[in-house]
Amino acid sequence: MVGSAAALLDGPLLEPDFSEARAFELQPARPAALIAPLSGAFDLAESQSPGHAVRVAHIALTICSRLNLSAASRRTVLYASLLHDAGVAVAELPPGIDGEGGHTSAGAWVASRFGLDTEVQHAIGSTHERWDGDGRPHGVSGEEIPIEARVIGAAHWASDIADGPENPLRARAALQKLHPRDVSGLAGPEIAEVLAEVVREDDTWTTMWDEQLAMMIAGQASGEGRATVKNVERIAVAMGEVTDASLREPGRSGRVAELATQLARRMGMPHSERRAIGVAARLLDIGQLGVPRHITEKPAILSLDEMELMRHHPGLGARLIERVPGMAEVAQWVHAHHERLDGRGYPDMLDSYEIPLASRILAVADSYWALRADRPHRESFTDDEAREILQAGAGERYDGDVVMMLDPSLIEKVAS
Repeated sequence: MVGSAAALLDGPLLEPDFSEARAFELQPARPAALIAPLSGAFDLAESQSPGHAVRVAHIALTICSRLNLSAASRRTVLYASLLHDAGVAVAELPPGIDGEGGHTSAGAWVASRFGLDTEVQHAIGSTHERWDGDGRPHGVSGEEIPIEARVIGAAHWASDIADGPENPLRARAALQKLHPRDVSGLAGPEIAEVLAEVVREDDTWTTMWDEQLAMMIAGQASGEGRATVKNVERIAVAMGEVTDASLREPGRSGRVAELATQLARRMGMPHSERRAIGVAARLLDIGQLGVPRHITEKPAILSLDEMELMRHHPGLGARLIERVPGMAEVAQWVHAHHERLDGRGYPDMLDSYEIPLASRILAVADSYWALRADRPHRESFTDDEAREILQAGAGERYDGDVVMMLDPSLIEKVAS
């Protein structure tokens, strides 16, 4: 398995608190508190170790503070750092989006989906430009490059070195040898001087490997407004759209979310849990960003080794989601959405009583739309064929009570 993904799977998931029977409710949050931990999905897409983007943000924000940049510039740096390589995850940009800049253009599109302003988008699009003009995509130079992009470029350079050696002490030793001229051609002399100071300081390193770094970075965001559940839903929608673009299946996460919430309504679940199931459905496949594209797009049946890699995606997604405060239960739902009632599912081969109802609902909604979609190795099934397949698996693979709710009237309502 890819090293960065394997690291994310270490250790047990957080256990939700079931000490009192209650309907689960999403906790209000600000956008940065969601984007910071979920940026780990883009690290996986880039084959980076989880937390790479927040480490870039940490170094970049420290540089900002030494340069006395404005609050607006610091906000731009924060978000552009978290999403600087998000475009790597995008396999296919929507029609009408200019992709001339490659993954930096795609990263700017990702930022737009999260509702971030043009300054953030422009900074992302410029993070691979260089002070000396040898960058890309446009080869601009010097102060033509936004200072925010140059700060991120320098921080990214340092973070790549820090993420290299297995032992952080070796990484620190390598960076302490940094001379400003090593970075001047990339970011300019002023930023190079500041970076050389920053990477020598103890606080830079102790903070960089703090388990709470994502939340520490999120806490530095300004102009966020108040924490709301609407923010959680909006960011989940955006993350789902980006995942759909990665899997070349536009609209999939929305279709799964709509069907899952309607099934939950028919199963008598309260409104608060239906909202949470909608969020889980939008985030259901973010773990697939950690699966190599040659596997997700393979035009044939997967080998046993490839299937094993694919079967890690629920766990990868759950690990990312549980890092968002208050989302441990949603992470458990995502983790179990490929389990089966007969105990032959994955990743944990859970028994039927161990699979949450929300996961059973998500499994049916996800499988229905998977059957209705074209796949590299087969054509799509019709509605009747898809429901027949689900009905055939009721009681073994799927919860029969949930499958029973999947009638033509519901499909018509969801598709309209």
